[in-house]
Amino acid sequence: MPFCSECGIEVPPTVRFCGNCGRDTVSNPMTPAKSATPTEQVIFNLHGVFISNSRYMSGGQTYAMAGITSVKMTMEQPSRTGPVISMVIGGLFILGGLGSLFRGNPFALLFGVALFLLGLWIFRKRVPIYRVVLHSSSGEQKATHSTIREFIEQVVAAVNQAIVTRG
Repeated sequence: MPFCSECGIEVPPTVRFCGNCGRDTVSNPMTPAKSATPTEQVIFNLHGVFISNSRYMSGGQTYAMAGITSVKMTMEQPSRTGPVISMVIGGLFILGGLGSLFRGNPFALLFGVALFLLGLWIFRKRVPIYRVVLHSSSGEQKATHSTIREFIEQVVAAVNQAIVTRG
C-alpha cells in the first residue's frame, strides 16, 4: 500500500487526500512503501508494534510521528469488587455451614469454600493493564496496551526517541 509523501502514513490508492495531513495525493503522488521511506529509521519492532522516526503502527492502526507531541504510560487497575463479594459470600456460607455440618449437612460448608476459593482465584488473576497514550493536537489516543509493564515502558521510550529523531 502506498504512503503519503508528506506525513508517511499509509493511504489507500483510491483516496485523493491523505486522511492524516490532508495532502492532495493526485497533484503530489504517493510513493510506494519501499521508496517512500529511504530515510526512515526503525526504532522498535516487536510483538506487532512498529515505531520509526516517521510512523507508529500497532493493532492495524498507523499514527504519523509528525502529529504526535508527547507520549505517556498509564496504568488501569482492574475492578476487584466481584471477587471480593464472592469471597465475602463464601465466608458467610462457611460460617453458616459450620453449624449445619454438625447436623450432617456439609453442602453449605462445601459451597462456601468453593465460592471463597473461586473469588480468591479471580482476585489473583486480575492484573493491571498498562497503556501507551499518545498526545497530539487533536487530543489523546490510547494506542497500545499490555499486562507487561516492561514492554509498554520500551514502547514509550521508543516513541520518545522517535519524536526526538523524526526531524
